[in-house]
Amino acid sequence: MKRRPLRRFMIVSHRWLSLALGLVLLAITTSGAILLYRPELQRALDHDAYAASGRPAATSLVQARDTVLAAHPDFDAESVIAEHGIYRVTDFTTSWTVDPATGKILGEVHAPPAWMGFLDNLHECGFACEDYPGYVPFLAAEIPHSAWLGFEGSNVTWGGLVLGLFGLILLYLCLTGIWL
Repeated sequence: MKRRPLRRFMIVSHRWLSLALGLVLLAITTSGAILLYRPELQRALDHDAYAASGRPAATSLVQARDTVLAAHPDFDAESVIAEHGIYRVTDFTTSWTVDPATGKILGEVHAPPAWMGFLDNLHECGFACEDYPGYVPFLAAEIPHSAWLGFEGSNVTWGGLVLGLFGLILLYLCLTGIWL
């Protein structure tokens, strides 16, 4: 039995487009699954800064802040957060941890590694976030005269166009999957 050309085209295109889009979705979802464990990864990478004595707290949040400010006078503490048995004093770019039992500074929480920024850029921005590793300037560039497609009259970026094409491919795969 000979297949009709349209049906054959749909079968082959469905097969190859689903493979390609599946690999893209696998990369995006896997990076998102890894990013879910960002706090645990941060604690594992800065284990000295999270090595509290485990005894009951004898220091208040205000005392922890004062301890860090006394040791680092140029540090401008914005907040103090009690997390996972330690106090984290932060200015939202730098953080110092304090043991609540002893009141001593445990260490500095370092910036996340570059590979975590790369995963952020892949998962959240599709490589279009300028401040992250893996940034592709072409994807953040606006397409001229595309305001009629954009949100509230703004031009569409090439990354947005790629994302829209992925959506159309997914719709095509759904429709051809039902018909086949």
